[in-house]
Amino acid sequence: MSSQSLKLTILVCVAAVAVQIAAILVPVAVLPMFNMAVRPLVFAVLAAVVFALMGRDARPIPNAYSFTLMAVVTVVLFGITLLVTTFLLGYAINPMAHSFTSVRNNLWNFGVVVILGEFMRYKLIKGANRQTRTGVVIALTLALAITHMVAGRAFFVGVTEVSVESVFVTFIAPLFISVAASYFAVKGSFLSVIMVGFVYTMARHMLPFLPDVSPLVFSLIISGCLFVSLIICHFVTNNKSRTTRIREKRLARYAPKPVFGYAVTGAMIVVIVAFFVGTFPIYPIVVLTGSMEPVLMRGSLAFVERVQTEDVFDMVGEGYVIHFEDPFGTVFIHRVVGHWYNHHGDRYYITQGDAGEAQDPFPISQGNVRGIARASLPFFGYPYIFFQNIQNIFN
Repeated sequence: MSSQSLKLTILVCVAAVAVQIAAILVPVAVLPMFNMAVRPLVFAVLAAVVFALMGRDARPIPNAYSFTLMAVVTVVLFGITLLVTTFLLGYAINPMAHSFTSVRNNLWNFGVVVILGEFMRYKLIKGANRQTRTGVVIALTLALAITHMVAGRAFFVGVTEVSVESVFVTFIAPLFISVAASYFAVKGSFLSVIMVGFVYTMARHMLPFLPDVSPLVFSLIISGCLFVSLIICHFVTNNKSRTTRIREKRLARYAPKPVFGYAVTGAMIVVIVAFFVGTFPIYPIVVLTGSMEPVLMRGSLAFVERVQTEDVFDMVGEGYVIHFEDPFGTVFIHRVVGHWYNHHGDRYYITQGDAGEAQDPFPISQGNVRGIARASLPFFGYPYIFFQNIQNIFN
C-alpha cells in the first residue's frame, strides 16, 4: 500500500503541475472553458484512480476529534480576523465574486478542484508509511500549492509586474494554505483537511465583500491566521510530557546516522551549486527581459554551452543564439543575424533580439562571446528575478 501511495503521489503531482502549466499557456479565449471542463475533469479522474487503488482505510485516527476541533478554531479565527479588519478599514466589492453567477462558477471551476485535491492529499498521505511519508507530504504540498496559484497566469505572462507583493500573493500564500492542509492530513481527519483547505483557498472566490485592503494584506491575513493556528494546534494537541519529548530528542541525537545517504546528498548539493556558479562546460543563465521572445521567454532558465575564444570562429555562425558581453560590459543573450571581418581577419558578429526589429548598436568581437544557448526551461528563473528585485529595493 505504501509503495502504491508513492507511485500515485508522483502521478498526481505531475498531472496537477501539468494542468497548472497548461492553464498558464492556453489562450485567453480558451481559459474559461479550460477552467470549467478540463481542470475538474482531470482532477475527477485522478481522484477516482486514487480512491479505486487506495481503497477505504478503516484504521482509527488518534486525536481525530481534537484536530477537527482545531480546524474549526482555525476557520473561526480567520472569520473573526476578516470581520475585525472589515470593521476597522471598511469593505470593498470582490470583483471575483460580485454576483451569484460568478460565485457559482467559482465553486465549480475552483471549488471542485480544491475538494478533489484535498481528498487525494488525505488519502495518499494516510496511505504512506514512515519511510515514504515525508516525501509524499512534501511533493503533495508543493504540487497542490501550485495548483491553487490562480494568479500565476497574470504573473507569468507579464500582466503583473514582478514585485514582493505579486510573488507573495501568487506563491507564498497558496503555499501556506497547502502546508496547513498537509499538516492536518498527517495529524487529523479528512473533515479537518477539507475545512482548512477549502475555506482558506475559496475565501477570495466566494465572499462578495472583502476588507478594503490590498491583495498583499489579504494574503498576509491568510498566512498569519494559518501560522498562529498551526502553533496553537501543535501545543494544544501535543499530549507528550516534557520529559518524554526530551528523551525522544536525545534518542534521535544519538541514533546512528546513515553516513552513505548523507554523503550522497552532500555530493549532489555540491554538484548542483557548482553547476549554477558556472563550473561546468554548460552553465545556466536567467533571461531577464523579453527581447528574445518567443524563443526565450522572460524568466526562463537558459543553458549555455561555454565556447573558448579560439573556437568561436568555427562554432558560432548566423542564426545561433549566443551569450555575450558588449563593449560596455553589459551581458546579453541575442541571436546572430550577420557578421563582418576587420583588417586583421577577426570576425565581428551582428546581433539582434527576436522580439525587436532593430539590430544591436555595437558589433560583438569573437573574444566577447561567452557561449551558445542550447536549451531553456520556462519560469525557472523567476526566483532569481524575485530576489534581484528585493535586492534592488533595499539598494
